[in-house]
Amino acid sequence: GGYQYTTRFIVDGTLVAQGTPQNKIYFTSIRDDSVAGDTNGDGGTTTPADGDWAYIKFSDSSSVMERCEVRYGGLRDDDMGTGETWRNYSVWCYESAPEISSSVIRYSNITYGAGFFISVYYQNISESVNFSNNTIYDGNYGLYYSEVASLYPQLEPVIHSNIFMDCGHAAIHCDPISSWGQVTSNDIHECGSGIELVASIPGTGYGIPEVSSNSIENTGTGIL
Repeated sequence: GGYQYTTRFIVDGTLVAQGTPQNKIYFTSIRDDSVAGDTNGDGGTTTPADGDWAYIKFSDSSSVMERCEVRYGGLRDDDMGTGETWRNYSVWCYESAPEISSSVIRYSNITYGAGFFISVYYQNISESVNFSNNTIYDGNYGLYYSEVASLYPQLEPVIHSNIFMDCGHAAIHCDPISSWGQVTSNDIHECGSGIELVASIPGTGYGIPEVSSNSIENTGTGIL
């Protein structure tokens, strides 16, 4: 692959990134002169673009992202040989459930590489997630959520009061999600589809979570 050396941020422990309404915390491209000035010292010769860097990877549920903004990420081939292992995610929560709230994820990669293009990926989750009051736009999958199947008691994930705009494939994709989960009060605009829920899995208790009070406008498929 051609993108093995795209910069990534691996959290080996706990990251507590808590900004304020006046002072957000930014994770962005070195070419993004709108944050902290001309950090790469090229006088504005280069401009930021989707896929300028890779991802933030969490592996511990004790981390917190609050009032942060993640820009221009989502491009990484993690195969250091001649093959390709694409992980095109901006925020990757691997087997962990860090709380992400009041944050913005924008300009995620939709152009380069192969596989899934995901702004926020909760992968193989075995703890309840709280993903609330965030804004995701200009991506492909906004939020891709995947639980470990057959957990008991079931998880109680909360996906609440988020805004999704211009997500080319889907705003929210759950594969699977516990029937005890809540997908509520989200605003979805100009996305390929709104909320995608996989069919229930026989014998596991996975059915349909609470899906209510969501606003879906100018979007191909509302709830699938």
